[in-house]
Amino acid sequence: MEVGARSEEIALAEDLVAKAKANLKNAEDNYKRLKALFNRGVIAKREFDSAELAYTVAKADSNSAQEQLDMLMEGATKEDRQALRAQVRQAEAALDLARIHLSHTRITSPIDGTISQRFFDPGNLAVPTQPLVTIVQMDSVKVIVYFPEHQIRSMLPGTEAQLMVAAYPDQIFHGAIDKVSPTLNPETRLFSAEIKVLNEKRLLRPGMFANVMLSVDPHMNALLVPKEAVLYTEEYVENTGSSQVGVSQINYLFVVKDGRANRRKVSLGHESGLIVEVREGVEKGENVVIRGLHQLNDGDKITVVNHEEVGK
Repeated sequence: MEVGARSEEIALAEDLVAKAKANLKNAEDNYKRLKALFNRGVIAKREFDSAELAYTVAKADSNSAQEQLDMLMEGATKEDRQALRAQVRQAEAALDLARIHLSHTRITSPIDGTISQRFFDPGNLAVPTQPLVTIVQMDSVKVIVYFPEHQIRSMLPGTEAQLMVAAYPDQIFHGAIDKVSPTLNPETRLFSAEIKVLNEKRLLRPGMFANVMLSVDPHMNALLVPKEAVLYTEEYVENTGSSQVGVSQINYLFVVKDGRANRRKVSLGHESGLIVEVREGVEKGENVVIRGLHQLNDGDKITVVNHEEVGK
């Protein structure tokens, strides 16, 4: 409509005009001839009326063909163009709505990940209140650990951690504390922390249990002894302020000095595995008894059969 009629349509309209004019010329000549004969009384009025009707019809056909050609040459009117533009806008709006409906038929995930669980099969009717799938990100995982309140000062973001899982007992995974809960659980009286672990090989899976070892409050050059070398006794201590009696644990061990067992009261620090830190009571390089010490008394003569230096 905007560009006008095609050349083929115009050529066809011109051909129809030419034919209509030719028919009109033939009908007009026949009409004039029969009119003259009718005026002289040569022919009947019926023949003259038939020629007059044919002339009128030919004139109308010629005018109609000319009007069709003129309309093609001039193109559509302003009103026609406006009406068609309105139809185009309506069709475009319907197309946009159809595209929106089409986009709603494709479900896309907001994150990259792996589908761990699917709740619908292809062809099932989806329900707005029920999820379609569960998607997990496996490139990195978080391990949640719980700890009592006295350890909160040691649980700091960035603290390195080592993890072991039952599925891979010979492999150690490394991570670090990412977040620490600001409040404790009032029911369990425990804090929680999230440890972020890179999982490029995707060996760690959601839901696994892990043993976590954290390096907290490091003591450099600490003096260490085997746990089996440390004994303890309990002493009853009277609280003079309230007249109450309490129990105090006294830790001690035996040091070899001049061939005799020398009982030492010690102050202990951190524990790690099978060793324990000694803060006071033993000097570096002294020999500590680790076998048969339950039968020893202070000052007993002993013979060293296995010599191991205290490490640091």
